[in-house]
This record gives sequence, C-alpha cells and structure tokens, in this order.
Amino acid sequence: MELGSAGLEGIFPDDYTFVGSEYYVLDYKDFPEEFSFNTHISRLELIGTNVNCNNHVIKGNWNFSVPVAVNKSGIAEIEVGKEEMGHTIDSVLVSPVMATIYTSYPDIYGDTVDYSVVVLGDKSDENIGRIAIYGKTDGITKVPREEFDNTISVYVIDNSILERAGKRIPNREDFEEYAIVKAVIDLQ
Repeated sequence: MELGSAGLEGIFPDDYTFVGSEYYVLDYKDFPEEFSFNTHISRLELIGTNVNCNNHVIKGNWNFSVPVAVNKSGIAEIEVGKEEMGHTIDSVLVSPVMATIYTSYPDIYGDTVDYSVVVLGDKSDENIGRIAIYGKTDGITKVPREEFDNTISVYVIDNSILERAGKRIPNREDFEEYAIVKAVIDLQ
C-alpha cells in the first residue's frame, strides 16, 4: 500500500539537488519532549506548475530518522471563542513555524465535504490553510507562518450553502457574507 503526503514543498537549486520541507501532523495528547521521527519515502511525484509542465514520478528508497526535541519557546495560544449556530472558532496556537486553528461544530456533516475552514492572511486574499483535519465534531486547520504577517481572517463555511448561492469560486466578500462564524485574529 502506498501512502501519500501533500505538502512537500521545495526548490531545485541545480539539476541534481532538491531542497525542501514537509509538514507532518503529530497531534498526540501526551507528546514526548524528545523522540526520533522515522519516515520512509518510496516515490515522489513532482506536480507541474504550469500548463507546459507535466507531472513526473521519481521512485527510490529513502529512509530518514530525525531526532526531535520539543521547543515551546515562541508559542502563543489565543482564545477566540466565537460561536454561531453551534459552530465555533475556539482558539489559535501560534508558533514560529505554524498557526493551528481549532474549531468545533455540530454533528451534522456526516461523511460530506460540506464543512471547511477558510483562512485568509494579511498578505493575500487566497486561502492559506494547508492542512485540515476534520473529525465528527471538531477540526484543526494549519497555516504556515510564512503565509501571513500579523493577522488572519478565519471563516467557517458550509460549502453546500456557497454552492447553492452559485459561488463556485468564492472570494473574500463571499466568505464574509456566507460564513457561519468568522473572526479576524491579531496574532502579534
């Protein structure tokens, strides 16, 4: 079985070298202060960045064992506590690398893809949420710290409502109008 990961990003500084990084979600209740993170990669798929560029697969056998020491300096938790119709934006955990938005919602979405969290930063009007994990009644959305300076706008969206309104490619104004709950959060 092959397991994939979205989010490996990087550059090719020359024809033989790739330099990049990958985000891994390691959300555990009892997180150890030190551990070794082991991973195996058997293939990389390079996704074309424009219409003239095709995807390319590189097969290999790469094993990494990375020693990890938890560093909690520079971490801030911001309580948001915004709620509308049982949907909440609970809090944001901000580190020098990532902002993590915690949300909760009623058990009404089942196996649909209707629930989503859109995050817009102060640098762009594009959704900067990179990793989203939604459970039955709560979710987390992760945003790389490089995507914003000081503030983020968080919109909890029922995608079926946007679709019924004919908003197939929604913009900031649409998120403002159709969000179930929203908050502008100063992360300084």
